[in-house]
Amino acid sequence: MTKDKVLQIKSLASSSASFHSAAISTYIKDIVYQIELFQQLSDIDKQIISIMKEANSPLMKIPGFGYIQTAYLLATIENISRFDSPNKIMAMAGLDPKIRQSGQFKESRTRMSKKDNKLLRYTLIRSTNNVRKNSNTMKSYYLKKRSEGKSHYNALGHCSRKLVNYIFFVLSNPDKEFILD
Repeated sequence: MTKDKVLQIKSLASSSASFHSAAISTYIKDIVYQIELFQQLSDIDKQIISIMKEANSPLMKIPGFGYIQTAYLLATIENISRFDSPNKIMAMAGLDPKIRQSGQFKESRTRMSKKDNKLLRYTLIRSTNNVRKNSNTMKSYYLKKRSEGKSHYNALGHCSRKLVNYIFFVLSNPDKEFILD
């Protein structure tokens, strides 16, 4: 719904037979606010896509990557030389295993640590799912993990380690050819 349409409905409503309700009035104002906010977010998305098309990031070589998620990954990682290895990126995203041990006890089953940047973790998991759908290599690895009895998200967590390795390679070697089928 456009702003003109909202104004037209508002002018028609003022001349129609109706009753006043504070709740309905508040509800309508909230809907108008949400529409305006959605328009602003849409404009921001268009600007990000335009900037990312110009930047021509090497991450776009990875099948299933979109401009918005690439922009977020690049903004979060900033400079790949900050990281010695892909494991540091995994730790930053909180996708590394949580270590539980005490004396002789060492946990055999671990969960992800979920520390640090939850938006990076979310972006990596979503990106992994997109890459899984667009890459035969990632799809076969995902299916392998599923056949081992892993849940969907557990298998995606394993695949995300592979994806972070790809991201690290592509950003560290932007001139080298990278093909993921």
